[in-house]
Order: sequence, then C-alpha cells, then structure tokens
Amino acid sequence: MGHPVFGPSWEALCIETLCVSFQGATASYYRTSNGAELDLVLEKGARRFVFECKASSAPQLTRGFHTALQDLQPEQAFVLCPIDDSYPLGPGITACGPVKCVEMLRNLGESF
Repeated sequence: MGHPVFGPSWEALCIETLCVSFQGATASYYRTSNGAELDLVLEKGARRFVFECKASSAPQLTRGFHTALQDLQPEQAFVLCPIDDSYPLGPGITACGPVKCVEMLRNLGESF
C-alpha cells in the first residue's frame, strides 16, 4: 500500500469494476473550479450514485467531497477503500470495498 502508484491503481480498479458491473448506467467524473470532486458518478434514469476512491482503510473525507454531495444530491455516496466489509461514514455515505459496493448496489433492485 505504500507504493507511489497504489493510489492511482486503486482508483482505476474501483472505477473499472463499477463501470463494467453497471454498463447500463451513465458514468462521469465531477469536478468544480473550486476543487470539489468525485471520482465517479453513475446515473441511470432518476437514480444517481457517487463514488470516491481512497487507498486507505481509514479514509478521510474532504470539504470538497461534501460540497460535491450538496451539488449533486445523490441517492447514496460510497467511499471505496481496501476493506472487506462496510461501515457508515455519515448519513448516506458508506465506506466499503468495490466488490461489496457492487453487491450493495445490486441489492437495490433491477432499476440500477
């Protein structure tokens, strides 16, 4: 985990896993001129989910992350980190690994 390319590699793995798992959804990146950003936004119909990839088992959320949530008003936000289980980071924000995230999204029903 200490290797300099671990963070970008982790982000690429997470994004690819979600995009391949939900090919019917529109995938995009979100960034404002003020620096608020999210690594991935998946939308299908009226449903919107957002994702931030953190190469840490104890991720810290930035002010820009919370600003992006206010801007986009997603149904749920996920912070993808190298862990096996999941836990809440706040209202509507879940920390989990990419496999667990795919499982959780699939449990939401056929509309996503």
